Amino acid sequence: MKKKLVVIDNDHRRTGSTASLKYLLNELTNEFNVVVLTPKNNETAKECFGSKIQTIKYSTRYIAELSLFIHFSDGESFFSVDGIAKRIKNFIKLIFGTVIFLKELVRLKPDLIYLNEYVVIQAGIAGKLLGVPTISHIRSRFLVGNTIRDFLRRTLILAFTDFRICISSVEADQFNHSNKTEVVGEFLNESDFDIQINTMESSLSGTIAQPYFLFVGGINRIKGTLDFIKASTILIKQNVNCYFVIVGKIISGGTAADVAYHKECLKEIENFKERFIVLDEISSVGGLFRDSLCFVSANTLTHFSRPAIEAWAIGKPVIVSDTLHNRELVLDGVNGMLFKLGDYDDLANKMRTLFASEQLRNELGKKGNIIARERFSAGINGKKIISIINKLLIKD
Repeated sequence: MKKKLVVIDNDHRRTGSTASLKYLLNELTNEFNVVVLTPKNNETAKECFGSKIQTIKYSTRYIAELSLFIHFSDGESFFSVDGIAKRIKNFIKLIFGTVIFLKELVRLKPDLIYLNEYVVIQAGIAGKLLGVPTISHIRSRFLVGNTIRDFLRRTLILAFTDFRICISSVEADQFNHSNKTEVVGEFLNESDFDIQINTMESSLSGTIAQPYFLFVGGINRIKGTLDFIKASTILIKQNVNCYFVIVGKIISGGTAADVAYHKECLKEIENFKERFIVLDEISSVGGLFRDSLCFVSANTLTHFSRPAIEAWAIGKPVIVSDTLHNRELVLDGVNGMLFKLGDYDDLANKMRTLFASEQLRNELGKKGNIIARERFSAGINGKKIISIINKLLIKD
């Protein structure tokens, strides 16, 4: 009889982490009886995970999701008004979430709990109370120092998870590579490498006649959209004959800094609006990758760039900012290009270089494709996680 795994989804929307979860679920269901507790409605859950995955909605009419407000971009002071307000909300969610998950887990009687993100650690607390082992996936570098905030977060995660699976060594460094932490890369399945299957949708073919650079990140300070826009305008002024496509979530509200950033991005685009195409979030970007010159990531804070490996999967070159995560992926001039963090002049130079050389684009794309196949195979990495789970189940 198959062991039962309860997987805790963390977001009511479609996000990078839930896209990754879909690949993992495909592997886990071959070995275990899997139930996903999710804040997504049925329609969104089916879209994200497929109709064969059993999902149970855990959110209520009062709280859309139980995820704690913990993010790698957190910058407010621990003792600021915003910091105190966030801690109060987290405390309420911690208690409320633990009760809800405890109730669901008692009913489901899992053999193991799998947290898709550490922000639903309440399920780990419930698991500890029930004596059920818990694994957490760690997809970001949110512990960056020795602050009170970092101490509390690290203590919480170490106390209520039995194992941590980190997507890169950058994440593993947060836990000093303990023997209960292992690096397992992100997931790409065979369809991601199949240019015919992967690029059927979301193509701009017939819409624009000239080549384009692709930026996947919407309008977002963390994604460095303004650096991409300013680099693009430099190329436009130099009569480089191409378009610039921005796709992803448009953040127009939030903090005063977010609002000002959004306005500045739109102002820059307005001056050359005939050369920019801005698209909101779409379910598949395969066609956009296929028809682009290359993919550009201008992240201002270090975090893993899933679109970069998706571009590599179909042999497209990448230009990425010089962050800790990107240095793990890209060797400058060998399998992609790195530009100085926040330096849009350097980014423009890299973009111009790739625009001018089809041979270089092809060489970088081919070498990136090799890395994508070697390090991010869903089948291989899924089996690694299954092995970790089985070891925990035997120990338990």
